[in-house]
Amino acid sequence: MDKVVPYLNPVDNNDYVITWLLGTLCNFKCDYCFNARSSASDQAAAYKKYSVKHIAQAFDDTGKIWKIKLTGGEPFLYPRFIEMCGLLAKKHLIAVNTNVSTTNIYEFAESIDPLRVYAFRASWHLLEREKTENGTKLFIGRILHLQKKGFPVRVDYVTYPPFFSRIKKDIQFLKEGGVERIYVKVFRGKFEGKMYPDSYSIQERSLIEELAIDQHELDILSQNYSFMGKKCSAGQRFFAMDEEGNLFRCTSALFPTRLRKKIHGNIFNGNYFFAQEPTHCTYEACSCPYEGLDFIVKERRK
Repeated sequence: MDKVVPYLNPVDNNDYVITWLLGTLCNFKCDYCFNARSSASDQAAAYKKYSVKHIAQAFDDTGKIWKIKLTGGEPFLYPRFIEMCGLLAKKHLIAVNTNVSTTNIYEFAESIDPLRVYAFRASWHLLEREKTENGTKLFIGRILHLQKKGFPVRVDYVTYPPFFSRIKKDIQFLKEGGVERIYVKVFRGKFEGKMYPDSYSIQERSLIEELAIDQHELDILSQNYSFMGKKCSAGQRFFAMDEEGNLFRCTSALFPTRLRKKIHGNIFNGNYFFAQEPTHCTYEACSCPYEGLDFIVKERRK
């Protein structure tokens, strides 16, 4: 298996980065998903209120060059998503988190310049694939097409406890099918009354360590991070954004929705502000440790 290598970070503290949660509309129902799945009638609020041209212009009007991560839900289910990607990518860089289950993946591959995409993360969600006869075959075919077109695509495999008996076999199957980059992702959540990653067995931890090619996953597995009280560029150069365009310091400020706080305004109505310098993290528990590992000022690793 691949040797662990230093994390190749697609962003750093010199970038301006937004993670945009478009909504929770999704065509999959994964047991380990932390988002409440919404119905097909749900559409991103920004799409209802603003044109895609207005959305792209709003980013341009900030005067910054952004790295914009588009996530959900399933982004490719939203209307005019590919058109919006094209407009955003004229000036900014985009990333997409997707389950690669929709046929418009091919339209994306043909119409978007891969050099304007800094990350394309495809989640396998194997149980959902196996619900249909050709689910896995279609998934691999789309990944191969994206690879051929030059997109920086990686396949993410969640280390959900029931999968451990098949993880090695599944990864080998993907590799034999031509998938070039496969990352294991540590499951964070509850399964059969136990919290993970705390409840991984020694054998399970060893397997994740063997398969991991991402240092962030090893940090999360060992919970080798603590951000409270440390200076972070969230709210200065990094933001989490909800479906309506409201800016938050980070995902911890965005979730749960009933407790949303530390709002930095709204990018789509032009009323927002950025912190002038890194500020101290005030959250005991981080909703997205990837953000903390990326944006806490670098002296954390002394």
